[in-house]
Amino acid sequence: MRFVLDENLPPAFARSLDALSSREGHAVVHVRDLAGAGASDIDWIAAAAEQANPAAVSGDRRMLTRPHELQALRAKSLTTFILAAGWSDLTFWDKAWLLTRWWPKLIGIAERAPRGSIFRVPHRHSPVDLRPL
Repeated sequence: MRFVLDENLPPAFARSLDALSSREGHAVVHVRDLAGAGASDIDWIAAAAEQANPAAVSGDRRMLTRPHELQALRAKSLTTFILAAGWSDLTFWDKAWLLTRWWPKLIGIAERAPRGSIFRVPHRHSPVDLRPL
């Protein structure tokens, strides 16, 4: 899998997760490295979807309420994980810890889910599998 983290997450998260994931053959890039800083959501979605075995992680939960962005995710068949509202209240280190805690589950789901599935990731870790929206 090749994961893309959006602008709502720090590039350091992408670098760290890439280092941790590479031993299992996965890659993680930040959207700035893929589509440039300030790329529109539509542009980075298109760039991410062109990757081999793509998946995205977004901290922008408003993507679910913007019809044109939701349509772009579906049209490009980009498997996407949207961080739920509570993530924005977490500190940098708590987000880093929680995203790392979720990461093996996100990889497994991304590998099994039909392309274009969209999942909401709670701000608490759960042993229950995520369900597509």
